[in-house]
Amino acid sequence: MSHFKLCLNASTIMTTDIMTQIDIAEKTGFTAIELWFDHIDTFVNEGKGSVADI
Repeated sequence: MSHFKLCLNASTIMTTDIMTQIDIAEKTGFTAIELWFDHIDTFVNEGKGSVADI
């Protein structure tokens, strides 16, 4: 059996904000998510929080 975890590729829900992406990943049972830098950068630059908040 593989030791790889399934990961949600955020590009599949690219138009969704980063916190919603994380919420979707959690609610659908993913234990990992591939975040995009642009989403992280937007979150921080819009004053919604820091990288640590994500």
